[in-house]
Amino acid sequence: MNVTDIKKRQNEEVACWLEPVKELTPNTVITLEKGLTALVKVDGVTKILMKEKATVYSLLNPGKTTKTFFGNRPYADSEICVIDQSSEFTAEWGLAGADAIPYTDVELGNVDCKLVAFGTYYYKIQNFVNFRNAIPFGTTGKITRDDIREYLRAETTDIIKTVLTSALGASNLKKCRENISAYTEEILERINKRLDSKGLAVYNFVITKLDYDPAHAHIRSAIDAKKINVVAAGLDNKAEQEYVKTEEMKAKNVVVPIMNAAARANNDRDRTTVVCPRCGEENKRGANYCLKCGEKLTK
Repeated sequence: MNVTDIKKRQNEEVACWLEPVKELTPNTVITLEKGLTALVKVDGVTKILMKEKATVYSLLNPGKTTKTFFGNRPYADSEICVIDQSSEFTAEWGLAGADAIPYTDVELGNVDCKLVAFGTYYYKIQNFVNFRNAIPFGTTGKITRDDIREYLRAETTDIIKTVLTSALGASNLKKCRENISAYTEEILERINKRLDSKGLAVYNFVITKLDYDPAHAHIRSAIDAKKINVVAAGLDNKAEQEYVKTEEMKAKNVVVPIMNAAARANNDRDRTTVVCPRCGEENKRGANYCLKCGEKLTK
């Protein structure tokens, strides 16, 4: 009897993989470790195996135990795709750097600046067949949790940014913070509508931070102080805007040495933390994005 015994991948964050199989016949027994689900494809027909043991024949012909004549010949085309659902999948998201939200700060006299936003969400593989057809395996024959997070990042970033930009344009930062729950519901609805055909679903979407870009924090302080002098001198708004542009250019020059310092600091600090290469913030080792500025962290 041909037996294919499938176990979880050890010491890997592998969420889905193609199980190496030489050939499948109707009497091949497939055993699954608890927490695994398999998509068994034979000659163009795909079936889902969720229980821990089954023959290929019983999977394709539920309730039947007898086999047809010549039934043990190998299938011409076969594949076993395995999905690990033994633990919850979590992801961090962030809008910072190039993805920071453009914002006109009325409180600062219609000054153009940027806002950052961060949060978390849970996700799950909801439709195994759609997921298998939508997400490419590439040449490795496996999909890691990082692969899915990066895929979700590409699929969700523009939705999150669009909703928050629209909300900020119709209101202000203070009001948006007070109505975060309404925006999370809209974002979640839009994301899941897009992901439905991909076999993925997002839930427990949370916005943990919506604030000024740290790169603009000292600009804001400088503007607050400078505005007093600008108003006292009776200068027009054009002069103030020129001042803001000058301060922004200075801010850009400040970011570079911080990035270099962060790279050096990672070699000296406790290896349970990782320093963000963009803003210098210490993050817990294993985090995908900086909790302060949203920059992707190097593991």
